[in-house]
Amino acid sequence: MTTSAHLLQAAMAKLALLPPTENPYTFASELLDEAVYPKYHPVVFGSLIFFAVIHATIIVCCVSVIIIPFKSGQESRKNNLWLYRKRFVKEFETPYYLPNSSMGVAITQLFTSICFITFIFLAYRSYQSPAFQRACYLLTWYGFSYLPGYIGLYVTAWNACLTCLTFRGRDGRAQELCRYLPPKVVNVMVLTVPMALIVFCVTICVLVGEAIRDFNKSYESLDTALQSASESWARKDGEVNLGLLLLGIEKLGNAVDHLSRNCRLSTSGWMFWILLLLLCYAFAVSFLLRLLKKCVIEYSSTASSEINTCFANPAIQAEASEEGSIPQVEDALTHWTFVPAARASKLKLEKCFSYMVRHCSFMFLAILYDLAVTVVMYHASSHLIETKWRSVSLLVSLFGTILVSPAMILQAWRAFTERDCFQNSPSVDQNRDLKSNHKNVPLKTKQSSRISERVRH
Repeated sequence: MTTSAHLLQAAMAKLALLPPTENPYTFASELLDEAVYPKYHPVVFGSLIFFAVIHATIIVCCVSVIIIPFKSGQESRKNNLWLYRKRFVKEFETPYYLPNSSMGVAITQLFTSICFITFIFLAYRSYQSPAFQRACYLLTWYGFSYLPGYIGLYVTAWNACLTCLTFRGRDGRAQELCRYLPPKVVNVMVLTVPMALIVFCVTICVLVGEAIRDFNKSYESLDTALQSASESWARKDGEVNLGLLLLGIEKLGNAVDHLSRNCRLSTSGWMFWILLLLLCYAFAVSFLLRLLKKCVIEYSSTASSEINTCFANPAIQAEASEEGSIPQVEDALTHWTFVPAARASKLKLEKCFSYMVRHCSFMFLAILYDLAVTVVMYHASSHLIETKWRSVSLLVSLFGTILVSPAMILQAWRAFTERDCFQNSPSVDQNRDLKSNHKNVPLKTKQSSRISERVRH
C-alpha cells in the first residue's frame, strides 16, 4: 500500500466517526496538519539537544587537533601540513599519490559535525513550526550532512591501502599487491571515487528537494481548498466544490508517493556507497594489519638477536656467576626497564598493532551500523506520515553520526602527536641501524645497573 493510500485510509476512518453537526472540512484540515506535521514526544527534542552537544564537543576536539601542527614547531608542520606526497616504487615509473589522511580526517569530521549541528537546529525548529518545516527542506540537509564524513572515510581507506602498496620490506622489494593495483589505476580511483560520491549526493539532494517542493505546493493547495470549503459550510449558503477537493487530495497523495520514492532512491544509493566503503575499508585494513604484524615479527627476531649478543658478553656471564643463574639475568634484561633498542621498537610496534586492531574493529562495526541505518531509513521512507517511524529513523541515524567521529579524531591526534608508530614507521635503512644499535635504556634496579655497567665496559 502506498503512502498516499495510508493517508487516505486513516482520514476516512476518522471522518466516519465525526458527528453530523461538526464541520467536516475544518476537521479534515486538522487531520491534514496532524498527518503532515505531527507533534513529537519531548524525548525527541531532548535527544536533539543531546546530539547537538555531542557534535559541538566534536567540533572543539577537531579544532584542537587541527592546530597541533601549527603549535608544535617547524618539524611537526613539515610532517603534517601537506596535501599529498609522491611515493615511488621501483617497479613503476609513475608514483603513487598518498593523501594526507590525518589532516583530511580532522577537517572532514569538523565539517560533518557543523553540518549535523545545522541539521539538528533545523529539525528542532521545524518540528515546532510547520511553516518553518516547509521552508527549510530538512531532508535535503540530512542527505548533504553525510557527505564530508564519508569522503574522510574513503580517504582513510585509500591511505591505508597506499601505505601497504608503498611499504618496502627488509629486502627492499615492494609489496605483491602492487601487481594488481598499479599507480595509474590507484591514482585514478583515489580521485574518481570521492568525485562520484559528490555528484551522487548533489543529484540526490536535488531530486529530494524537488519532491519536497512539489509536496509543499500540493499541501498548500489542498489546505486552501479545505479552508474555503469550511467557510462555505459554515455560512450554509455557499457551494462546496467536491471535485476540487478530490483533485487536491489526489495531487497531495501523488506528491507524498513521489517524495517517498525519492527518499527510497536516496537511501538505496547511500546503502550502495556504504557497502562499497565497508568492502574497501575491510580490504585495506586487512593488508595494513598483516603488514604491521609482519613488522612486529621482524623486530622480534632483531630484538632476540641483540639480547643473545648481550647474553654472550663476558661481563654478563661474570655478573650471572655473582648474582645467580642466566635465566635470572635474562629476566632482568628483558624487563621493561632494560631492553635493547630493537626490542623497545618491537614493544612499541606491538602496542601500535594492538591499538590498530581495536581501532579498525570499532570502525568496521561503526560502518556496519551505518549500513543497518540505511535499512531502517528505507523502511521509514515508506511511512513518511507516521510519527513513530519519523522519530525512530531520526534518532537511530543521529546515533550513528557520533560513533565514527571520536575514533577518527583520536587517530588524527595520534598521528599529529607522533604516537602512531606505523605512520612514522622506520625505513629499511632504519631497520639496519636498529640491528647495529646496542645502546640500552638506563636501568632502575641495583642488579640491572651493574649489568649495564659491565655491558658498556
